[in-house]
Amino acid sequence: MKRLPANLFAGESKVCQQLRSLDWEQTPLVSVEQWSLTLRALVGVLVSSPVPMFMLWGNQQAIIFNEACCDFLETGSADAIGHPANLVLPKLWTTIYPAVSQVTSTGESVSTEPRRWPGCCGSSVDSQLVLVPIYEDSGPESSSPESENSVAGVMGTFTADLSIPQSSSQSDRQLQIDQNLVKESERRSRRIVESNMFGVLYGDIVGGIHYANDYFSSLLGYTDGELTSGDISWDQLTPPEYATLDQQAIEELKEKGVCATYEKVFQHNNAPDRIRRLESHSHIAFDS
Repeated sequence: MKRLPANLFAGESKVCQQLRSLDWEQTPLVSVEQWSLTLRALVGVLVSSPVPMFMLWGNQQAIIFNEACCDFLETGSADAIGHPANLVLPKLWTTIYPAVSQVTSTGESVSTEPRRWPGCCGSSVDSQLVLVPIYEDSGPESSSPESENSVAGVMGTFTADLSIPQSSSQSDRQLQIDQNLVKESERRSRRIVESNMFGVLYGDIVGGIHYANDYFSSLLGYTDGELTSGDISWDQLTPPEYATLDQQAIEELKEKGVCATYEKVFQHNNAPDRIRRLESHSHIAFDS
């Protein structure tokens, strides 16, 4: 049996409490102990994020969402978590189904037009919805019923519609809120990365490695600091026959700011060992 990280559902929000108390055996997602590393890692990131996010998983599109997402749904309760979205959130499902279907059939990200969503308590929220495909390794321990290289789930993120006119005072308040959200998101993201539930590497498109967590370093047989010493570039970690996949991911990254998850192989420090892993990239901008 897999041991779950103690902080997987950490927090005192209603959503976190529901995640801890839910009888997962009565949902399409079954026992949490049987979840794959991919599913556990994504749920950990989702729950910790202050950004409104939800995830649809499996053939039945079971939904998991975070506390910030509650204001965008037609229910203010966390009772919908773990159940098929079309059954527990019919208004939302009717609206997003065409886009979700497009993501699962094409494997490409989709952004909706800015609109008002049916927020809880009768309120409405202006935003755009970005949907990204999730791919899952179909190994023997995989919790996803989909076959290899198919879309196992969809991650949705609500983003503010900046085209809506605001007064100066509203803009100042919104700017302060946004800055606080960014700081909190950075803090929580860093905590997730350093928890070493999965491998993370920060690099640039020319091969530079700026950060690698302990999970990633040890996975490839390197000690702390070796990958960021400047003597190794990330393209040196990739066998030549996989270079084309990396280049395709870079081109997609330049165009969209994110690339679809794909499977590749890393060269272990103790050749000829090779490590097969799923990989995805997103663009992060840094102030100079």
